[in-house]
Amino acid sequence: MKPLSKYTILLFLIFNVFFISGQIKSGKIQFEKKVNLQKRDYYGIQFYGEYEMPKYSKNFYSLNFNDSVFVFSKNSNFESSDFGIGTELECIVNLNNKLRKTIFTTFSETTYLIDTLKQYTWKITGQKRNIAGYNCRKAIWQKNDSTRIYAWFTEAIETPVGPDGFSSLPGAILGLASEDGSIVFFATSVEAKEIENKDLYIDFKNKKGISLQNYKIRNEETAEMKGFMKQILKDLLWY
Repeated sequence: MKPLSKYTILLFLIFNVFFISGQIKSGKIQFEKKVNLQKRDYYGIQFYGEYEMPKYSKNFYSLNFNDSVFVFSKNSNFESSDFGIGTELECIVNLNNKLRKTIFTTFSETTYLIDTLKQYTWKITGQKRNIAGYNCRKAIWQKNDSTRIYAWFTEAIETPVGPDGFSSLPGAILGLASEDGSIVFFATSVEAKEIENKDLYIDFKNKKGISLQNYKIRNEETAEMKGFMKQILKDLLWY
């Protein structure tokens, strides 16, 4: 039997390592976000202008990542509808130094947050479902005494990324939902590709930024944090 060449052995070892791990470390995930406006009822009314409030608002996002950084932002290539809620969020997370920068806009006012990456305490269950062609496991985060958040993650994507900057699960989050189903993210596609750190950024405009805690303290008693605005920000920032 003819002995294998060193190049054949090398190729075999590379293939074997990839086959064993079988994991994606860099790529792009497309998400659809749906908010049930009738359940959230931010305005305390069931009508939008002269029309009955639609059941859902729908937005589309891209999550670009490699093994150390990920960026989550609205996808301008798709038509979105928020029916007057007027909110946007994009964030960049550095998984090495556990730092997260977030830019969010509410009714034309833009805020810059910079904070350490929140560590969520997840309870991983045995429930499974397929999302965007990937087998996912369900995890639960007890947000507070009355609210749970559900996440479906896949270990086929090794980097711990997720919509709205969620992380800290052993794989990528492809589905995220509030317990009542009023806010839902689901991945629609996954593309494995090489992405360099220089291509992962958001325009922080040299802002120093403030922490989420200081932002909450600063705004908790202002008019902007009353009523529906307070609920919108809690939903937008998941606090």
